[in-house]
Amino acid sequence: MKLIKTPAESITDFEDLFPIDKALMRVLVVSGYYDNQSIKQLFEMLKKRRDKRSSSEFVIIVDAFASRCYSDSKMLGKLSAINQKAREIFSHERSGVYLAKTSPLFHPKGYLVESRTTGRFILGSLNLTNKGLTKNEELILSLSYNIAGKGKENRIAQDFKHYVDDLFKRKVLTRLDCVDTKTTPSSSLRDVLISGRLYSEFKAQDPFRFDLNLPDEVVKEISSLNPMLESKTSNTISITKIIEDENNGLGIKIPHSTVIKSQWKKYCLQSCYGYWAPQCYLENIEEELVKKSDARRPFYTEMITIISNQDDLVFQALEKVCQTISERIESDYPGLTWKYSNPNELKNGWNKWLLLFKIKTGNSEYIKRLSSGISNVSVPDVWCDHVSKEEFEKSIFEAMIYEWQKSGDNGSRNLLASRVLNELEPSSPFSDIESLSERITEYIDKNCGEELFYWDYEAP
Repeated sequence: MKLIKTPAESITDFEDLFPIDKALMRVLVVSGYYDNQSIKQLFEMLKKRRDKRSSSEFVIIVDAFASRCYSDSKMLGKLSAINQKAREIFSHERSGVYLAKTSPLFHPKGYLVESRTTGRFILGSLNLTNKGLTKNEELILSLSYNIAGKGKENRIAQDFKHYVDDLFKRKVLTRLDCVDTKTTPSSSLRDVLISGRLYSEFKAQDPFRFDLNLPDEVVKEISSLNPMLESKTSNTISITKIIEDENNGLGIKIPHSTVIKSQWKKYCLQSCYGYWAPQCYLENIEEELVKKSDARRPFYTEMITIISNQDDLVFQALEKVCQTISERIESDYPGLTWKYSNPNELKNGWNKWLLLFKIKTGNSEYIKRLSSGISNVSVPDVWCDHVSKEEFEKSIFEAMIYEWQKSGDNGSRNLLASRVLNELEPSSPFSDIESLSERITEYIDKNCGEELFYWDYEAP
């Protein structure tokens, strides 16, 4: 029996925790959180060291909603691939990756690896993540035992195996190949909220601006260094202006974005972390964002094409503008030096800017966010922290109440707020968070939580 603190120099991946020199028969893991890298380490360990004379068992159990499989198709795909390989390679009938659905949070951490004659069981604070193993400070208790033994280590390991058996008997596990993302098993408010997504308006820096590195004395003043600059001297210049301007630029007309009124917010409630949307409306939001993106995309596509294919011409136009600026600085600010008065410095600065520009615009996800103006992320599991959990849930309830009060007798245009009010059927709209929280919790206890938000027709 040994107490281990991580990180440790001798431990770089999960295989290092199990120095068993015999052919392996079993890997059982339960963990609230995971990452694909760590699951793959244990998968590869059993694959190369398994006892080919017998059936090998590979069971990984993680929390259903911390896994993100119900809200992130990419995460589901990656985890499903590991599950499929485990089912193909390890012949034991239970082999696979499972999502555990217990209330309110599946949070145990235990690791058991066995050969025919020996085993090792690890218990502690360590989640099945590389960060937990190599960066976080964690404590784990490592127990080694002989399979035929009867010591306390054997009893503890046996209790863990009974615990895993009980999870299967309680029918709280879903193997990855049986996951249905359209029927999210929501039996608590946490389940409903964490299976959704958070959206925010994407305020990225304009990718078509070049940093001029002007001296502070110049930037602080109102100036007319060059007509391509704003009235108050900016420390950046618009490449869009350089491309479009007929007198000082290339004179190329670019199709600018048409304004489209997107209605994605009607599927959301504004929380303290952004606009929250339940899983049942994610496709609706995506449709709205595609409309917005399609209207804006031609401008970004044309700009990217011109800069990428005609960068020499764009640079020549920029060089002329900078030459004019340099002359004005020499005239208006005697003795003041400017970095880009030197043509070589300007060329180096442009090449660096162009390289970064191509890297960013070569990322399809970046272009998608830029075109739609919206980014989205998974809901963080704030239920591990009482204060954060209270803050998040409270903000959701406040948003509902605000929508009801704003709409008055005409009914809310917000689908979520309208649906909740219609489903809960109060004698009058809720005006305080406590009563609303109690009523929603009571509803979810009796029904599928997702039904609370789903509406099968569009609001007017």
